[in-house]
Amino acid sequence: MELRHIHAYNLIRVLRAVIPVAVIVLAAIPAWNYLDRRASSTTDADPSTGLVPNVREVTEDVRYGQREDGETVFSVDAVRNRALADGRRILEDVGITFPAPEPSNPDQRMDCDFSTVEEASGNITCRGSVEFHWDDETVVRTMAIEYEAATRTITSLGSARIVRPGKFEADAEQLSLHLADDVLEVGGGVRVVTPGGVTLAVNGARYYKAANRVELTGRIRLRSPRGEIRSRLAEIALDPETLDPREIAFDGSVSVAADDNASPVRAEADAMRVVLSDGRVSGAAGSGSVRAETSDSVGRRVLFADDMSGSFSPSGTLAAIHASGDARMLFGDGYELLSRDIDHEFENATLRSGDASTLDLGDFRIEGRQFVVREAETIEFSTDRAAVITSPSGVLRAPRTDASFDSDSGAVGRLFQSGGAAFTGDGAEGFADAIALEPEGWISLTGSARAALDARLRIDAGEIRLHEDGDRFAASGAVRAILSDGEAPVLVEGGRAEGGRSVLRFHESPELWRDDMHVTATRSIEFHVDERRLSADGDIVSTFGDVRARADRLDFDDSLGRLLFTGAVRTRFPDADLEADRVEFHLNAGEPVRVLASERVEVRSADLVGAGDHVDYEASRRTITLTGANATVRGPETGLATGPRFVWNVDDDRVVMTGDDRRRAVSRRRVDTNP
Repeated sequence: MELRHIHAYNLIRVLRAVIPVAVIVLAAIPAWNYLDRRASSTTDADPSTGLVPNVREVTEDVRYGQREDGETVFSVDAVRNRALADGRRILEDVGITFPAPEPSNPDQRMDCDFSTVEEASGNITCRGSVEFHWDDETVVRTMAIEYEAATRTITSLGSARIVRPGKFEADAEQLSLHLADDVLEVGGGVRVVTPGGVTLAVNGARYYKAANRVELTGRIRLRSPRGEIRSRLAEIALDPETLDPREIAFDGSVSVAADDNASPVRAEADAMRVVLSDGRVSGAAGSGSVRAETSDSVGRRVLFADDMSGSFSPSGTLAAIHASGDARMLFGDGYELLSRDIDHEFENATLRSGDASTLDLGDFRIEGRQFVVREAETIEFSTDRAAVITSPSGVLRAPRTDASFDSDSGAVGRLFQSGGAAFTGDGAEGFADAIALEPEGWISLTGSARAALDARLRIDAGEIRLHEDGDRFAASGAVRAILSDGEAPVLVEGGRAEGGRSVLRFHESPELWRDDMHVTATRSIEFHVDERRLSADGDIVSTFGDVRARADRLDFDDSLGRLLFTGAVRTRFPDADLEADRVEFHLNAGEPVRVLASERVEVRSADLVGAGDHVDYEASRRTITLTGANATVRGPETGLATGPRFVWNVDDDRVVMTGDDRRRAVSRRRVDTNP
């Protein structure tokens, strides 16, 4: 047998044994792969962990898109694509692009490790390090996302984080994105943090990209280094370029705490609107039963109103609060300011009110409009509008008021009203260019002052000071007083005066008129109103009906009909002149019925001159009785007569001389002895 035949035989024997084994191995390989894939998971849990059953096709570096009505709904880039028999695709290292509705807007892209695409519905599920690029700057990160093609909605299958570098980071338990109208919804405990330290916690939020608007719902808490705001609902308007908040509207049980001001603020309102500029608050407004509380080294203030708004400094701190609609401010030790509008300026602890204002400081109550109140160690008050002040002294009114009060007690330290002021209290009233309250209960009226202590007495002067008890006054500068008591009125003028309802004292060349009475004095005139008594002192010049007199002092009692002059008296009564140190007139209906003179008495008629110690004139008898140790009468007919007593008949100048047991009456007359 040839050698080659032997080799062929041996080869055939080997092949008969090897070929069946090879066939079995080759057949076992796909069977093993099938069983392995089936054992891994048919639920798309993680396509990388095993083989996928029902694979129609496996391709690398896949690019395809889904179109509806001639437009691309989304396009897909993937490293590997496995097309399944049930109409699904399983993709690895996937990038899905959703074209922007508007050409000017950037496309939106979703990247993930794995995704499942349902070819019939277009629905997509992405898993494993999912990133959705909503725009050029905003990224949503999560572990699983579903895309529903029918509604064009992307929904997270777990918690998600939204990142906009340099602006904010947000975490939410659920996230939904409506691509058709660019609306983002988050919920289940949302928390937003900004690089500036601002945090937002809320149950749910909805962002309308086209409108640049965010709606917040449920237990909102916005906190920053400057303070905190809480509410049930809120709406945020965003800047279309930067997406920075421009305005935030809070609604439902809004509360605010701002701690970075010199005066920390606590506020509550039904609704509140906050305006922001460059990340800082530039304005705020609250409505619906607003309450704002501030405190500083001076004290605590609580402001109530229907509406409030705040103005802010360039640094974003609250500078002032404006309250409107039945505004009410409580401050100090129970003090209260009421007005239609109140402005609270923090820098100078200043309150400014609008119309219909009332300031209640305990014993003092001020009503008017446009008040300015500064609170420090004292409460400073001013207004350029008409104000009415009710005080323990009475009621004061004036076009302008300036005052200061003790912060603790509310007692007045200074009160000045000008522009034509008026005062009423305890039956008294006063008018002047200006009125001021002074210590110890005095009210000062200056400039064309006029005062009435009661219905009977009116005083005009350059300045009048009235006491709050209504029974004391002091006046200076061309004083003029009129007393009307149902009888003849009394007019008194002088440079200065004081007194009360019962006694009036006038100084500095006073002058008095009453009916046919006229009295002038260089020093003083004192008038007792109820007793109807008059006293005058200093170079008296007077007229009482037909009686004219000059003296150092005068005392007149109208109720007794008695008029007394003392000190260098010179007077005239019917048909005679009288000089003495003391002269007393007894009057009846203003007419002298008896005149008594004493001390260095001298009486003159047309022809006679008498001197003595006493004179007694009786009008009914028309006689003058002159008495004295060395009484004398001199006349052309009688010559010089001396004696203790002379009776002088004023009608005919007839004199009767009488003596007594110790003295004789003597008459001496010069006799002409020349023939």
